[in-house]
Amino acid sequence: MSASNKENNITDHGSRKPRSGRGGTARQERRASQVVIQRNPCDLLTRKDEVTLKLKDSKKVGTWNVQSLFQAGKVDSVINEMQRLDVDILGCSEVRWPNYGQCRINDHTVYYSGDTSTGNKNGVAVIVNREVERCVLGFIEISDRVAILKVNAKPFNMNIIQTYAPTSESSEQEVEELYEQLKMALNHTKKQELNIIMGDFNAKIGKGTVDTTVGQFGLGTRNDRGDRLIQFCQEVDSAVMNTFFQLPPRRLYTWRSPADSPQKVIRNQIDYIIINKRYQNSVKTTKTYPGADVASDHNLLLSRIKLKLKKVQKEKPKKTTRYPETER
Repeated sequence: MSASNKENNITDHGSRKPRSGRGGTARQERRASQVVIQRNPCDLLTRKDEVTLKLKDSKKVGTWNVQSLFQAGKVDSVINEMQRLDVDILGCSEVRWPNYGQCRINDHTVYYSGDTSTGNKNGVAVIVNREVERCVLGFIEISDRVAILKVNAKPFNMNIIQTYAPTSESSEQEVEELYEQLKMALNHTKKQELNIIMGDFNAKIGKGTVDTTVGQFGLGTRNDRGDRLIQFCQEVDSAVMNTFFQLPPRRLYTWRSPADSPQKVIRNQIDYIIINKRYQNSVKTTKTYPGADVASDHNLLLSRIKLKLKKVQKEKPKKTTRYPETER
């Protein structure tokens, strides 16, 4: 931690000691091809019919940096917390599962996109309960940092884009590659659809409104990565929802430094739930849950969103797609 950070009682998220598989500047990042294969993700399924699925109108959608699901029993703990808090959809960052695919665990389905090397680094996943799984149209892996889950909803479909951004030790080029991949994911959505982009962005937006993109209830001091995230949100006409609700600081911070103590509070807001502005009013609240019990220095971040889902009846099982890799 730099001397200036110590004086300001602010710890940069990326400055904590790297854990296994987190290499720093020496690591080599895998990225999706810059050539986007034009396809309709819905073609992954053959639909016989669509029936309105009568679910509760309010859905809980969240994101959580779980700091590896590679540990034995960790994914079960996460799903137990989903059930306890009645979470319908949970995006996970830093999953560290290899390869990509989906699996069923305790009446939940895990869609994941990971690293194809032996390093077990990065990785994102989206976990859904059984009711939501019946409405899934498809899952597209962009890279080990970005993936998109398409859900059949009413009145318009919903797209969950889960991400895990490079830490502050990473180069600006790696950060720009992430935003390119996010735009690639958005290429698989339609303008009228509900798009939720969420995850660990390793960026501090801080306090201070920015037009209709950032609300007045952020936490901390904005940094350069926060400015870049705001720029991206403006480009895609989206709002950062956990800056729009007036809450006590304990329901705003998403990461807690290992050096945090009652005498010196070192906590930051670096995980976000972002939604396209035309659906901003559908978000009824967004806040963290510090009491969620999973081994991580991040807090679970949840939004309560009002929408309805539609069941998809399929003749063929869901498949996943993969973009070709390119060497850097």
